[in-house]
Parts: sequence; structure tokens; C-alpha cells
Amino acid sequence: TTLPVTVNSPAVCPGQSGTLTALGGTTYSWSNGQTTNPITVPSTPASYTVTGTSGGCTGSAVATVTIATAAPVTIAGMLVINVCEETTLTAYPGGNPYIWGPEPCNNCQSITVSPPATKQYYVNYTDANGCNAGDTVTVVVTTLNTYFLPTAFSPNGDGINDEIHFHGRGIDSFTLKIFDRIGEKVFETSDMERGWNGRLLGVPMNDAVFVYVLNIKFCNGEEVRTKGAITLVK
Repeated sequence: TTLPVTVNSPAVCPGQSGTLTALGGTTYSWSNGQTTNPITVPSTPASYTVTGTSGGCTGSAVATVTIATAAPVTIAGMLVINVCEETTLTAYPGGNPYIWGPEPCNNCQSITVSPPATKQYYVNYTDANGCNAGDTVTVVVTTLNTYFLPTAFSPNGDGINDEIHFHGRGIDSFTLKIFDRIGEKVFETSDMERGWNGRLLGVPMNDAVFVYVLNIKFCNGEEVRTKGAITLVK
């Protein structure tokens, strides 16, 4: 009588070992010479035949070891930023239980970072087979102190240069003040998103030349104090 022997066929992750477990017999003999049960096999594609014996009956089964690999992971994001800026790093594909480092964030597909200096980040995950995959990127932090303030604008409602805005990179803080020709302050802001629309207390001002005073503090500690002229022309 043939003994009904069965054995599992595992998918083994690279660099790990797999376990073959036979059922149905009392003693076993494997094609690699082992006689224990279960046995451990390397992560190499191969077939193993096991013969089981019980009560004078024998039976055989074949186990096939395959190699399982986790889907590759890629980190995307802006990898060169200016000091004080932030960047969002996103791991692809989505839907995996990602673990980030060195700043931990478990089960996050994306993290937002603002390193003060060039820094390396990594992400890992383990798939259903127990296989690991990951990626590493370096976020390069530069010191690029720039600023720009237009010298003219035209708040006439045509959607072009209707407001005057201050722009810059590497800026920790700033204050922009604008004065009319007799020295009265008509506008002040410390927010790059807030520009001047050429109005004072909601009333449009006439064409004129205004004076601005601009104080800037950059993230690296550098400071700039400057002044100049802005022309309002409709």
C-alpha cells in the first residue's frame, strides 16, 4: 500500500532559509540525505523528494523551492532643497506597511522633512512572504540666499501685476514696509503670500512712486536691510 505522504513547497526570500515539512509517515528520507523532519533548505531554486515510511508502507512526495522577492521600492521627492525648506518623500508602490528612518513614521507612504543639513533617509517594508525591500535617498541641503522685490506694478484689475509681492529663498523672516512720498506708511507685511494691491484702507491710490524698506533675516543668520523705490502705474 502506498503511503499518502505530502510536503509543502515554500517560496523563500533571498538570503533566508526555508522549511520543508513532510506529513503522512513516521520516518523520512530526503533526497539531500537528511532524515529529520522538518528540514531547513537554502534560498536556492530546487526540488526535494521525500520518502516516508510507516507500518511497512512507503510513499513519496516532491517539494519545489522557489525564490520570492518583494516588489522594488522607490523613494520619490525633491532631493535638493534650500536650508529652511521642506520636501515630501514618497515611497512607491503605495499600499505597503512602510517603515521610515532615521525619523520614524510607521505605515506612512510619505513623510515631510526639513533637515538643517544634508541627510540620508530610508524606507523598508516586509511583504506577505516575509521578504524585505527598501530604498535610500540623500536630501541635499544647500544655502542659497536670494530675494526679489519688483520695482513697479499695475493694480488695474487686468490680472497682470495687480499686486506687488516679495519673493525669496532661505528666508527665516522678513518685514516689508511701503511709504508714500510724505512718509506715511501705506502697507506692511511679513508674509510672502500677502502682497500690496495699491490700496490704502480699501481706496485705490493714484499713480506715484513709493519708498520701501525691507529687512530680511536668512536661515543661516545673514541679515539684509535695504530700501528703494516702487512705482505704481495703472
